Amino acid sequence: MRFEQPFFVTPHAVRAFQTRVCPGATAADAIRQVQAALQDPIACHPGRDGAVVFLCELPNGKRFGAVVKPAPDGLSWPVVTTTGQAWMWHEFNRYQKVPGKRQVIPGRTAR
Repeated sequence: MRFEQPFFVTPHAVRAFQTRVCPGATAADAIRQVQAALQDPIACHPGRDGAVVFLCELPNGKRFGAVVKPAPDGLSWPVVTTTGQAWMWHEFNRYQKVPGKRQVIPGRTAR
């Protein structure tokens, strides 16, 4: 499967997705679902050390947060460091401790 913007999903982010968001998903399914959801996020918020926190939605309507850091030197894919349930969205924002309003992606609505 090809994505317009591919992401490297760390093993921790895969395990977090399997545990917190979609129990029973295989590692390959977790990577595919995270990458697909990040192609069309609902909202984003700046984070610490250049990270961006995204609010994403799966095809079944379930929402989750993903913390993405810029691509390290020499690599072209940004890195998904962790994921969590949508109810953690405010926790992601508080954890990042970066002032500013979240940016809602045009055409999407954040609940």
